Amino acid sequence: MQEATGTDAVADFTRLVLDGTGWEVGRVRKRASRLEPPHAYWVIHEVTINKEGEERKLRLVARGAFDSGAWDLLRERLVTESAGRRCDPIESIGYPHISDESQVAYWFYPYDLALPGLPVASDAETMWHEPARRVRRQQAEDRPAARRASALHAGDQRDPAL
Repeated sequence: MQEATGTDAVADFTRLVLDGTGWEVGRVRKRASRLEPPHAYWVIHEVTINKEGEERKLRLVARGAFDSGAWDLLRERLVTESAGRRCDPIESIGYPHISDESQVAYWFYPYDLALPGLPVASDAETMWHEPARRVRRQQAEDRPAARRASALHAGDQRDPAL
């Protein structure tokens, strides 16, 4: 388990994920680990990647199960939650990659089993621009009703929409 969740395995996995993107693994550093006896072991890594002078830091979780029952439960949950989407931390979300032979799964932040809405919540485009679009759309839809209401309030008994 330590080998499958260690920095060398994480670097190798990240290289596979980045293949063809132009990004390269610079450094992998273990940030935290958590043992959940007798079933599971987690390690959170900071992966530094580089491309043409640009540097990014990614968070990768490597989570393994010691016994087949715990692995089956974790695997089923990961498959259900990720719905077959690929692990793409550069252009999308680093959804889980499952390795049955070592009973380990890898995924990148912002994917999180405990917080299924985190990828959407951590996307600035979605959180800042989409709500503003919805507000503007709602305001545009409400304008005719607001005009009718203000005309009625001003004493005009006729509905201006008629």
